Order: sequence, then C-alpha cells, then structure tokens
Amino acid sequence: RAFGAVGACVARKPRPYPSLRGLTRVPPPTTETETRASLSDRGPSSSGNARPAFFSKLDRLETRVETGVGRRVSMAASSGDGRCDNKHHAPPVVSGEEFHRRASEICHPRARDAHASFYSSWTDCITCDPSAFVLPMDDHMAHRGHGVFDTAHLHLGKLHMLDRHVERFFRSMEQANIVPPFDEETTKSLILRVAAAGGLREGQLRFYASAGPGGFALDQAECVRSVFYCVSVKKRSSPAGADSKSDAPASPESEADSKSTQSAFEADFKRDSNESPPRNIKHQRLETFLQIKGVSVVTSKIPIKPPFFATVKSTNYLPNALVVADAKSRGAEYGIWLTADGAHVAEGPSMNVGFVVGVDRGGEGGGAGGGNADGEEQGHVDGGEGNDDEEEGDTSEREKGEPRSEQPKQKRATFVFKTPAWDETLAGCTVARVVEFVNEGRFKHLGITGPALVGKITLEEAKNANEAMLIGSVINCLPIVTWDGAAVGKPHAGKVGAVAAAIAHAIAEDFERNEPELTPVPYELFE
Repeated sequence: RAFGAVGACVARKPRPYPSLRGLTRVPPPTTETETRASLSDRGPSSSGNARPAFFSKLDRLETRVETGVGRRVSMAASSGDGRCDNKHHAPPVVSGEEFHRRASEICHPRARDAHASFYSSWTDCITCDPSAFVLPMDDHMAHRGHGVFDTAHLHLGKLHMLDRHVERFFRSMEQANIVPPFDEETTKSLILRVAAAGGLREGQLRFYASAGPGGFALDQAECVRSVFYCVSVKKRSSPAGADSKSDAPASPESEADSKSTQSAFEADFKRDSNESPPRNIKHQRLETFLQIKGVSVVTSKIPIKPPFFATVKSTNYLPNALVVADAKSRGAEYGIWLTADGAHVAEGPSMNVGFVVGVDRGGEGGGAGGGNADGEEQGHVDGGEGNDDEEEGDTSEREKGEPRSEQPKQKRATFVFKTPAWDETLAGCTVARVVEFVNEGRFKHLGITGPALVGKITLEEAKNANEAMLIGSVINCLPIVTWDGAAVGKPHAGKVGAVAAAIAHAIAEDFERNEPELTPVPYELFE
C-alpha cells in the first residue's frame, strides 16, 4: 500500500506554477544599501521596458498568488527580528559584517544568560559572545549528524570525572570514524581553557567532534578536516525533578506529606549502633532526600536505536528528542526505551536507569528477582527490622541452651542494585560510578548487597521493583514514582525511596570529595 501511495504521488500531474526560465540575471548587490537601491530603481531594461524582465516576471508571479491561480506560494516579509509578518518576503542580501551585527542583536536571552564560552578548532579561538557560538552550515555534524559529543559536570570550579568522559569521547570518535582533531591531553587542556575563559563555577562543559566542513554530500572524504568544538554552559536553575522554590506558604496537606516522608526516610535509614553515621552526614542525606522530587515516566513508543548506534554518543539525537516529546504528550516527564525485543528495559532519552530488586540469600541460596515474599512482608529496603528480629530470635534460642546448628536456616531478605546491560545502551559514566558505590558497600545499611548487577531486566520486573530511578551526570539521580500511570516502589508506592536518596547524596558528595577524579579549572589564566 505504501508503494502504491508513492506511485500515485509520482503519477499525479503537478499543479502549474510559474516558470523561472527567461528571467534576466541581475548581479547580486554587496551591501544592504545597494540591495534597497536595486529594488527601488533598476532603470529601463535592454528591451526598452520601463522595468527589467525580472520585475515583470515577479509581477506576474504575485498576480498568480493573489488571484489563487496556479500553485499557492507562501511569501512573507522580514520584520528585522527574524520573524516574517506578511506575505511579501524580501530578505536583503547583506555583507558579513551586517550579518554578524544582526546575529548579535537577535541572540536570545537564554544564550546571553547561560552560554559562557565557546571554542572552535575551525577558527582556533575562544569567544564569550554567545552570538558567535556558530559552526559552518556545511559541517557534516550539522546536516548529516556525523559527530559525537560528551559532557563533563562542573562543580565548585572543578570538573568531575573529566578523564572518564574524555576516554568515552575518544571511543565514540573511533566508532564514528572521525579522526581525533587533537590527542587526549590537548583535548583536556582545551576543555579546561574554555571553562576558565567562561568563568563559571557551576555548570557543564559540552565538547563535540565533527567530521568537519567541506560540502553537503554524505561522503566524509569531502571534509576539509575534523573539527573540535567546546562550550561551557551554566547549570540549569531548576532542573527536572527538583522542587522549584516558592515563597507561597506550604499547604497543610503538603506539610503532612513532608512529615510522613521524613518519618519514612528516618525509618529506612536506621542502622546498627556500631554503624551509625555522623550526625552531619545523616542531616545532609535527610536534606537531600527532602529536596528530591520523584518523576513520572512512560514506556516509550519510539523505537530504540540499533545497538551499534545506541552505544556511541553521537549528535544524532532525533530518536532521543522524540522520546521526550512522546512522554510530554502523554503527561509524563521522561520516556523509557525498551530493547529491540520489546521485553526488556533499556534506558532513558539521555540517562541510564537503575532498580532496587529483591534477592534471596541464605537457606538453600537464591538468585536475582523482582522482589520476593520476604521482601514484601518486611517492606523496607534496608531489611533492618527483619534482620533485627532474626538476630533476637537466634539469641533467645541460644539462651535456652539449644545448639545453633539445630536451628533451621531462615531466608534473609536482601536487595541488589540492578541496571540494564551496556551492550544495547550507552555506558553512562555516572551509573558506572554508582555501581562502584554499591560494590564498595556504601549502601549496606539499606540492605543493598554487592556486587551490583548489570544485565537484562524485564519490564514487569522493573515496574515491580522496590525502587526505580534515572541516573545521569546532569540530572544526578531522580526517583521514578509513577510508570505508565501506576505508582512505583515498595512499601511507599509513589514516594521517593531511601536508596535513591542515598545515591543522589553519594553522587553529590562525589562531586566535592572524590579528589582523584576532580580536575581544577585554571581560572588564573584569564583573571
């Protein structure tokens, strides 16, 4: 049917439209003044007409448009601010100087406020004028999507995990068949210089590698050379998932909900007496927890990229953008991709996903699963009360003099952190760091045992997990509280979970305390 429709379109007789043959070629003016003069007075043509043939043809074209004869043409005139407000579109031909003046005037407020500095190896200079954050239109990254990128988080004047992001950047270039414009050390040096020139202490450094300018064909052989771009951007003032600040007084319902959430948090964070954290750390975690807002997601209808393209961080983000648009149209904030088989969870549009799922340890052994009876009865992800009861039971039996070996082994409910395998999704640097946290035992007090699992997880298992979350360098960790309209999480369905809060705090803490992976920005170069 599709082929038949295409054939019908081809066979259909096109609507008549004015021919451009016979038009007198007029040399293009070089300045805006010349343009206006040329349009107002061209003088008589060689044929003796009062106006040249060009204007005669144009008059006939305008007549056909106004009378509805032939093909309708939408024409609009430029208002000078980039908008077209009527049907007579006559943009002037201007000099490069005039073009840049107009570009500077029309630079949008967001760019002036948030875009701090920019480097292009095509021009080999850094600029802090956001209207100059441009690249050639014939750059293959612009019209073919032949480019890759990566992002490093800037916090308190230091770049977090810069080496990891640059290493992935170079892997992406190799996969995309792009010759690295610079080696790794030079690339890192340029990123730091761009950050220093922008002067930001909080934000992101986004860096790109393109096949380069050279033409509009597919073949990159026409590209003059590969190009490196880098831009420093302010941190978003109100990122998704964070409660926006408001001066309005809190409602009694929200205050009660906050108190119940705080109580749930404190219950989930109970530890044994010999493992109690310092009070300031507990306070920081509680503060982090109360500031986190859960997000809603839907299972995306947009097909996922094939594994080869899903595992390279390319600039071709049309599928990713459509995932977000699809989610917004369905009343959610993010969409979740499924793998090509449609049975397993893959990733979000620009972030990874993680889950807290139950696992049986003890008795005759057990394996990973989407929760179990013990976990559901116990309720809390830390397994605190269940574990305490078990220990008390063992003690009472020992006090009666019965040997421990005669007591039947009880299944002990514990939990694992699980994230989808990276053979069909992008290997995120932040989720990899979270896996390291789990393997280091950072969340043992919540009942999370290592090692973390990186493997397949079904959609049913994900929706029935004790906790679900989105993880990325820009968003940090956002708990998923609803999925396809249904509440997520146990035992507090639809609420922020303790593990997600602990992971969010651990990531934030890593931005400040993980000195081996913090690279100071040399602001002194431009001060």
